[in-house]
Parts: sequence; structure tokens; C-alpha cells
Amino acid sequence: MTRVWVTRPDPLGAATAHSLTLAGYQVVCEPLLFYELVEPLPSLSGAFSCVVLTSRMAVRAMPEKAAGIEPLLAIPCYCVGAQTAEAAQAFGFSVVHVGQGDAKALGERILADGHTNALHLCAEDHGPEPSQTLMAGGCRLQQVPLYRMQAAMAFSQEIIERLQRETIQAVLFYSPRTAACFVRCMKVARLEACCRSLIAVGLSQAVRADLDGIAFQAVVASASPSEESLLACLKDVCPP
Repeated sequence: MTRVWVTRPDPLGAATAHSLTLAGYQVVCEPLLFYELVEPLPSLSGAFSCVVLTSRMAVRAMPEKAAGIEPLLAIPCYCVGAQTAEAAQAFGFSVVHVGQGDAKALGERILADGHTNALHLCAEDHGPEPSQTLMAGGCRLQQVPLYRMQAAMAFSQEIIERLQRETIQAVLFYSPRTAACFVRCMKVARLEACCRSLIAVGLSQAVRADLDGIAFQAVVASASPSEESLLACLKDVCPP
């Protein structure tokens, strides 16, 4: 049976592991990024026309009692994908727009809808989009980091032993930063040669690019940046 390493942080990683188990895979979970709240929590007050969410983790970090949070729930909330949108609706946002997993396209949609003053609730180390697209289109954007993702410094002994015994067949990568952390930890452990038996499956071409420098059995990217597409890609290249 195929064993897959899920590098995604919990609780999202646990949900992915459950889906993989139901699909017939064996799973090993070891996140390479770790969730941490930003403290003290920033003020969320301001006259915004919309809220932008590019990760479910931002919803998890959103304090229900924070100053300024209640008025935000009544304005349009633009979410990068369906799972983020579901989390936003559960939190209490009343008008939720769902993107297709592409942050740049999300920015283009916000501009097309006529918004000129947006609030992006995000991580400290957020990516360049949708901010580049929004600001280039003349939209004022305030980015408020609510959480940070700390990178692992090394693999656990369990993962090292599994890599040495070649008992992992595939690794899932959800972000460029996770991919870069994997490459760094692999070099620290001097286990690059073990990757020749691994299939790396990335959420996007950007994730795939950050795996350069290590020789895998194969490196593939999902057709679209969604978990459904990622798991379909995994099934194609590495069936259970």
C-alpha cells in the first residue's frame, strides 16, 4: 500500500490525512510549518468596502471579540477557495464570494466588483497576491497579519528513519514555503539521495519550483490550486 507524507499544518493536515485514509492510502503526518497567533492582536477598525481571506488559517486566527470585527461581518468577504469560504461563513460573514484557488484572480475579481478599500486578513509571511493586483488596480489595501507559520528546523527521527528505509512513496506540498523548508531540512539531514524514490506532489507550479535542487523520482503539480485537484493528481501518479 502507498504511504503518503502530509506536510500540512494541523488541523488542516489531519483533515487531509483522513481523506487519504478513506481513499486507501497509508499516511504519515509531520507538518513542516507550525501555526502561531500574532500577539498582541491588531485592531481591525476602519472603513473598508470588503474583506479578503487567502487562507482558512486566517479565519481560525480571527478573534471573535476583537475591536472592529462585528462591522466586518456585514461587508463582502472574498475568499481564495471553497474551504476558506466555508470557514468564513461559519464564522459569521454574511456575504461570501468564492474564488477558484488563485489569489491573483481573486484580486482581479475584487477590482471588477468596484472595490477601492480592502482589508486583507493574512499571515505575517503572506504571498505577493492578491495585494500586487489590487494595488496596481488602484485599490487601497490594508494587510493585517493575524498569525505566523514557523518553519521546522529539522525532520523528526521517525521521518528520517522512514526516508532511509524508503517506506514513504509520495509527499504532498501545499505552499512554496513548505517546499523550501523540506529542501532545507533534507540537506541538513544529508538525505537528498532518499528523494530519488519519492514522488513530490505540489499544489501549484509555484510550489513545484521551490523543490528545484533535489532529484525526485518525479515532481508534479495539480491542475488547479485546490485539495481536490491535488489528491486527484496524487491518485494519477501514485495510486493507493
